[in-house]
Amino acid sequence: VQRQTDVDDQYNFRIDHNFSERQRVFARGTYSVNKHRENDWFDKPTGSNAVYQPISAYLFALGDTWTFSPNMLLQVTYGFANQRNQQISGSYGIDPRPYGFSSNFLSEQQTPGIPYLIMTSFSTLGYLAGSNRWDHYTHSLAPLLTWQKGTHTLNVGYDGRLIYENEPSFANPLGTFTFSNLLTRGPNAFNAPAANPSQFDAFASFLLGVPSDTHLVRNAEFAMHQWYNSVFIQDDWRLARNLTLNLGVRYEHEGAMRERHNQWASIDLNATNPFSTSSFPFTGGAQYVGANGNSAGFWQDYNRVSPRVGLAFSPYTGTAVRAGYNMLFLPTSQRIYSSATMGYTQDTAKTYAFSDVPTTTMDNPLPNGVALPAGASAGVQVSTGNSVSGLLYHNPQAYIQQWNFGVEQELATGLVLHLNYAGSKGTHLPINSNPNDLQPKDWGAVGDPGGTQAAYLAAAVPNPFYGKAAASSQLNTATVRRQQLLAAYPQYALNTGLTNNTLALFQNDIGTTSYNAFQAYLTVRRVKNLVATVALTWSKLLGNVSDYTTGGFNQNGIPAYQNYYRMDIERSYLPTDVPQRFVATGNYTLPFGRGQRFGSNVRPWVNEFLGGWKLNTIVFIQSGFPLDLTETGGAAYSGSRPSFVPGVNPLTQGPVKNRLGGGTEVGYFNPNAFRPTRAFELGDVPRASGLMRSPFHFQDDLSFIKEFRFRERYGVQFRFEAYNFLNKVQFGQPTVTYGSTTFGQISSQSNQPRSLQLALKLSF
Repeated sequence: VQRQTDVDDQYNFRIDHNFSERQRVFARGTYSVNKHRENDWFDKPTGSNAVYQPISAYLFALGDTWTFSPNMLLQVTYGFANQRNQQISGSYGIDPRPYGFSSNFLSEQQTPGIPYLIMTSFSTLGYLAGSNRWDHYTHSLAPLLTWQKGTHTLNVGYDGRLIYENEPSFANPLGTFTFSNLLTRGPNAFNAPAANPSQFDAFASFLLGVPSDTHLVRNAEFAMHQWYNSVFIQDDWRLARNLTLNLGVRYEHEGAMRERHNQWASIDLNATNPFSTSSFPFTGGAQYVGANGNSAGFWQDYNRVSPRVGLAFSPYTGTAVRAGYNMLFLPTSQRIYSSATMGYTQDTAKTYAFSDVPTTTMDNPLPNGVALPAGASAGVQVSTGNSVSGLLYHNPQAYIQQWNFGVEQELATGLVLHLNYAGSKGTHLPINSNPNDLQPKDWGAVGDPGGTQAAYLAAAVPNPFYGKAAASSQLNTATVRRQQLLAAYPQYALNTGLTNNTLALFQNDIGTTSYNAFQAYLTVRRVKNLVATVALTWSKLLGNVSDYTTGGFNQNGIPAYQNYYRMDIERSYLPTDVPQRFVATGNYTLPFGRGQRFGSNVRPWVNEFLGGWKLNTIVFIQSGFPLDLTETGGAAYSGSRPSFVPGVNPLTQGPVKNRLGGGTEVGYFNPNAFRPTRAFELGDVPRASGLMRSPFHFQDDLSFIKEFRFRERYGVQFRFEAYNFLNKVQFGQPTVTYGSTTFGQISSQSNQPRSLQLALKLSF
């Protein structure tokens, strides 16, 4: 058993002081730390496969409030926030020399540690992923002046931030050694190895200390910062006793993110490439910030204006009408999430073919040293022949517009009905895209009769990049596939097929979304001791984007695109779309004790135990999430999703518990409703299908709470909480890969069994 442990600690303080009736100040701070450990295979917290991840945070705020007059108030707040997130392997920080490695190899590592060892057919030793060390700092200053003058209430403020993003992270800095049977397969290396002893041949390579493949990466460590400044004014104008307008505008100046030492390069698809010729023209390459006339920012500075309009109107007693509109811009600081940079990562490799005679061993596998990142001196053409990814050098501004309209009506005393419409539209939203996908002009006929187009694309042609690409790259050959030269950016490595993720552009702002919802909810306060809410929502969320920061938590992950040049078919329901959702909450004070129906005259000491019990409950039922179907075993040059068979329902019928699949059991999907895609055809199953959804979600939680007070200064709170009180099974999503043997099978439970817990909290 490999144990995992988490330790959480949090410390808080707050100080309030009144200098006078007109001036009040406060200071508060928080320090929290979570220490997460994953033990190694021998259940040791410090072994080579162990992982240690401490996450700490510091928060501090200082505020001062001045009351100049009964109708004028000024608040000034300074804040500081820091989060440090480190992911450290147990292999890090260890001197490798006592384990047989040379001093030369230690000097080549970016940080000392035990390398990652791969042996064919054996479990790996060590930790492949790099050491992530993220430090996020934000300083903020926010003065706000509130001035009430006649029918106007004005709020005028400033929002300023200095953001630091320090990422001194490493990518495979310890080295990777692969031991296979290539060098130990018998007296004749040209013979294929026997199946049974092949794994032992790999272990023999390890015993000899002769890896067939060695990699060691050196990369720059980034320290970025950004300035953000904005001013805003909001006027709440009371035109009449029953009519108020909210009029506001915000001006923002968001400076470009900058790297302290200009160690950053973005992709410019329009850059002049020095390898381009009149007979073979193409564009695209790296643009280095702070070099070659480029600015020091990843993007240009942004200046933008955001309006805000609202209305509150009460035409009759017990009736209220509200409406509003605003525009929000996506902060550019979010765009560097999971992004990469060109020219500042260098992989030094040593690879042996099965016919080679090894000249070095693993104690000193790179005797000639390692290559360091070249930075801007590598030129626009850096990474020629390799897979690349990164941020586009210039992007339009991503923004979202929101609007709403609602009516609130009191039906009777303590009974209020709310009806609302809410909508939003996202424009220029970031998506990850692959512009080296095969362009439609180079597709063959659907099905590719005779395989003529596939053969044409696969034909070997002279390689214009031969001798120009790095020795270890895919383009360091005299000939290449014709498909390589037909790509929009042929200087970068390709996969075969319609989709090529070897040129991945992060945050390409071509995404759109739309959201429309009708919301109805009823609040109830008619019954003594009871406060309840019942809410219904009908909505639709469409778009062609994905959640890059939180998509990993989606039940069906992040749906992929079939082809960059056919984004017109990629607009669908989004993975988080929930068309129907019902939520009911209730807070009920049990009718026992003084002033209640039962025991209204009991003695005070009896009331301490009998009265004041509160029952809280929350129940929700909602539609399942759209499913993202993929396919396996499709034809060459086919799409990544299947197609529907017209007129056949893709879902089977009946209770979910009777549609779990496996063996002869009926599965969740009807496989006869789909067909595999053919060559040069994209599947017509949507990226996330609203027709095919995971099983509906249901949850019921309740709690009993009782407060005990002692001498007014002390209190004890008793809590009994039950999660999934009825212990209902919520089935997980089915296997969504068409063509797999488990297609349509449900083999997991997405919720937890009933959980009961007791708690006591002392307050003083």
